[in-house]
Amino acid sequence: KRFQVTVQGQGQHTVVLGNGFGTTQSAWAQVIQVLKQRYRVVSFETAGTTPATIDAYQPLRHGRVHGFAEDLVGIVESLELQGATYVGHSVSGLIGVLATCAEPDLFSGLVLLGASARYIDDPGTGYIGGFAESEVTALLNSMTSDYAAWANGFSLLTMRNPDQPDLAASFSSSLKALRPDMAQAVLATILRTDNRHEALQYGRLGVPTLLLQTRRDAAVPIEAAEWLAQATGGELRRLDIEGHFPHIVAPEVVTEQILDFINRHAA
Repeated sequence: KRFQVTVQGQGQHTVVLGNGFGTTQSAWAQVIQVLKQRYRVVSFETAGTTPATIDAYQPLRHGRVHGFAEDLVGIVESLELQGATYVGHSVSGLIGVLATCAEPDLFSGLVLLGASARYIDDPGTGYIGGFAESEVTALLNSMTSDYAAWANGFSLLTMRNPDQPDLAASFSSSLKALRPDMAQAVLATILRTDNRHEALQYGRLGVPTLLLQTRRDAAVPIEAAEWLAQATGGELRRLDIEGHFPHIVAPEVVTEQILDFINRHAA
């Protein structure tokens, strides 16, 4: 109840879906429609992403992405899942990586959609995350000055696909449903995190991993996706889809990739 956990479908294998910042588990609706015909599918809300989960958000605990990873471990353990496949979008991809670092046997494999270990460039190491520190500061400040305008602009930038304006409009509505101060705090945590060390640690575990990356992803440049693939030892597949939300823009393509991964790696 705390994280609005939903279980659908049935089958010997379980798929756990983690949604990214600003979206709810409804973002997986079309993917779930297919997966639940074959598998048990678990979805949930991350703390603070819906009115029902505001009380689950704890500033100190969730001031680090590790706090969200602890929530995920708790959900999996409370459901007594073993050998499930985890599919995480955006920051929830890294949440799955961190959870697996803490509990190496938590999942039999991970599928990461548009995930990144660090969003801010690190000139000292040559790492390209996609944002300068000044850009992150400006983005967070814009949330304070006019949250509604920020939500509209951010949704258009990240969703892309202007031929389907309803998708950006829906994402904007989802963002506006968040408490602005909480949304800013969560996004600041995400954008200023650096989990490269944990990604390398995860890579040493040998967990089967698939990374899906789109074209022109405003949140994650291909260089960041390539770095994460190398660090985790995962397979990187580039999708002929634009934007940061492939599971919303082209759910059939993402579902096909998930099914193929499960067929190859399910315990």
